Amino acid sequence: MNWLSSTMGILSTVLQVYTLLLVIRIVLTWVSMDRNQPVMRVLGAVTDPYLNWFRRFRFLQWGNIDFSPVAGLIVVNLAASLARMIGVYGQVTVGIVLAILLQLVWGAASFFFIILAIASGVRFLAVLFRWGGAELWAYLDALLQPPAYALGRLLRPRSFVPYTTTLIALAAVNLAAWALGGLLVGFGSRLLLMLPI
Repeated sequence: MNWLSSTMGILSTVLQVYTLLLVIRIVLTWVSMDRNQPVMRVLGAVTDPYLNWFRRFRFLQWGNIDFSPVAGLIVVNLAASLARMIGVYGQVTVGIVLAILLQLVWGAASFFFIILAIASGVRFLAVLFRWGGAELWAYLDALLQPPAYALGRLLRPRSFVPYTTTLIALAAVNLAAWALGGLLVGFGSRLLLMLPI
């Protein structure tokens, strides 16, 4: 094992631990916790400067939904994946870099496919069973109505498609895209890793 493999292995491990700290920090922002606790202060001091860097980009905020933590996780995962692959192969090739980039782009896309599929399914059940929680459903509808409307127009261009029908179709399309995309990305990554340069 050469020095590059060893160094990249250590760097990959450090970045994976940092990813875990980021996930913990992000999840803790969803619950009410005393931010003056020593653990929270240390966690914030370690993770907030990195996360705040991504919050500067307005295109990562869609209405009340902030995707900047997702972007931060993608970037740190890119670095960890690159370090891990270099550690495994002991070298840097164009194929390795391209395979990692493909996997990371797919990771971000697949996250959105799964989120849309789950949100569509949950919203369909909420409409079907008339669950309460109007504020939550308003947030979900703000996210789901544009793609559901576009899909409804695609399915039946000249007629109205009920929202519940488009929600089921949206969930099915997103699950199918997630499954097919995963297969294609896996195949493409294997091909890229075989590149000699």
